[in-house]
Amino acid sequence: MEYLSSTSGKPRILLADDHVMVAQGIQRLLETEADCELIGLVADGRALVTEAERLKPDVVIVDISLPLLNGLDACRLLKKLNPALKMIALTMHAQQSFVRAAFQVGVSAYVLKQGMSSELLLALKEVLRGGTYLSPRVAQGMVDRAVNPLHRMRAQESAESMPELTLRQREVLQLVAEGKTVKEIAGILDLSVKTVEFHKSKIMHHLGLRTTAELTKYAIANGLISLH
Repeated sequence: MEYLSSTSGKPRILLADDHVMVAQGIQRLLETEADCELIGLVADGRALVTEAERLKPDVVIVDISLPLLNGLDACRLLKKLNPALKMIALTMHAQQSFVRAAFQVGVSAYVLKQGMSSELLLALKEVLRGGTYLSPRVAQGMVDRAVNPLHRMRAQESAESMPELTLRQREVLQLVAEGKTVKEIAGILDLSVKTVEFHKSKIMHHLGLRTTAELTKYAIANGLISLH
């Protein structure tokens, strides 16, 4: 975690992204073109929750596919801790399921990394004044699905076919998919090895999966981890 001191009185931004080049690009963008201050950089979801509690930012900019704890679940925890916190999701995922999930956990803006430099500043400005923002490419896709019965039906079927997991189950699934051992997961989540094994077994049964490879494929498909 990199901590950047703040004394300017400008809106305070905490950034969570494990892509070094992306994080550096956002830092340059905020420092040169935004009337705000970047107070910290973190590279995983658990560090984001910890540092957001400590630094009390006005806005967090969050990559959805963060290690250790994905961005959406991190946002869910942050919103419970501080309902007034503004959150911007920054992601490669344009699928409607991710957009819907992001706004359900309380983000105010959804920005695609493909158009980050031109859109992030617009999103930040809108969020700071109490509004919301959605990348035009994502918005157009949602309009297309809304007016096209076949696309709408497929989106509904996809949403209905996805089994629901609890937050703890998603935490365990993500860490398994990231290659952590049961003992390592137990240490990260402060659980017993037996409890982690129980959760893993329940997840596999619930999802109808049999191997760690299948769990990893599921986690990637549902944005819990990324391929980078």
